[in-house]
Amino acid sequence: MVESAPDDRRPGPGGLTASQEAALARVRFGIERPAGIVLLVGPAGAGKTHVLGILTAELSARGVALLHAAGDAAGARPAAPERAVALADDAHDLSDGELGAVAALARSVPVVLSGRGRLLTLVDRHGRLAADSRLRAVVTPCTPDESRRLVEVRLAAAGCGSPDPEALRVMHEIAAGIPGRLLRLADLVAVVAATGRRLSADDVEAIHGRLGPDAA
Repeated sequence: MVESAPDDRRPGPGGLTASQEAALARVRFGIERPAGIVLLVGPAGAGKTHVLGILTAELSARGVALLHAAGDAAGARPAAPERAVALADDAHDLSDGELGAVAALARSVPVVLSGRGRLLTLVDRHGRLAADSRLRAVVTPCTPDESRRLVEVRLAAAGCGSPDPEALRVMHEIAAGIPGRLLRLADLVAVVAATGRRLSADDVEAIHGRLGPDAA
C-alpha cells in the first residue's frame, strides 16, 4: 500500500523544479524505512535521473552503501543493511527475473525504482513488488512559469536574450512542459537567437518545424 508523506512544493536547490523537489522529498522520506520499495515515476525527460543523482550524492556523503537494485540482489548483502539503499534508474526496462531479484532485495534494504509510467504496470503485475511498494513519488511537467525560467536561464547561459512572452508560451506547449524537451528546444532557439534578433512565437514554431526531432 502506498502511504502519504510530506509534499513540499517550494522550488528547491540545484535547479530543481517544484515537482522534482517534492519528489525528492518524498523519496527521502520513503527510504527512512529499513526496507521496502519507493517508486519514482514520470515521463521521459521530466528529471527523474536528475533527482536520483542528487539523492545518490546525498547518500554517498552520509556514508550510505549504494547498491544496484537488480544486480546486487543475488550477491553479498551489506554488513549493515540499514546503512544501504538500492537504486535502479530506467526500472521500466527491468526483466521479470530482475524484478524478482528486486523484490527479494527489498525485504532487507530500501529500494528506489525510477522509471516511466510503465513501471507502475510492471509493479502492479508483480504481487510481491506491489505489496512492498511503500510510497510513490511522481515527477510532473513544468508549469508555464517554470518553463519560462528554465528557458531564460538556458538562453542566458548561451549569451542570448529571452524570446518574447508569446514565444515562451509556445515553447512550453511544444515541449509539453517536459524539462528535457524544453532544454533541447532552447538549444535550437539559441542558435538562431545568437544573431541578436528577439524571437517571436512564429520563429519558435519555424525552428521546431525545421530543426526539431520530428522534422523530416
